[in-house]
Amino acid sequence: MRVESFSAEYLEEVLSWWSARGEGEMPAWLLPPCGVVAVDDDGPCAAGWLTVFEGVAAGQIDWLIGRPGLAPRQARAACKAVYEGLERAAREKGLRMIFASALRTPMAREARACGFRTTAEGVTHLAKAI
Repeated sequence: MRVESFSAEYLEEVLSWWSARGEGEMPAWLLPPCGVVAVDDDGPCAAGWLTVFEGVAAGQIDWLIGRPGLAPRQARAACKAVYEGLERAAREKGLRMIFASALRTPMAREARACGFRTTAEGVTHLAKAI
């Protein structure tokens, strides 16, 4: 498995994963410019993005998603690869802290395996289109 910077060649396939998981459509304009994709022998298998906060040396890992139908071991390896790829990208940008939210237990487990610490539980994420 390799990790690459996210590029337009993967966009259509990765965007389809949200619908395939029953999570609705993901608009491409919502994805931050800094993203990575884990690629295995069958193509892209997981992706995630880094939102960089303006004025501070911190960022947020967003929109982590895996290819539907991955075996659990493949999904864990892909998730870990994406977390590690985004950490490298954050270091290259001079960030000193990265935050991550995990909507699924396996994602939280992999984040912890990559050195993240739990800072809050039971959080409700809210959004408002403006």
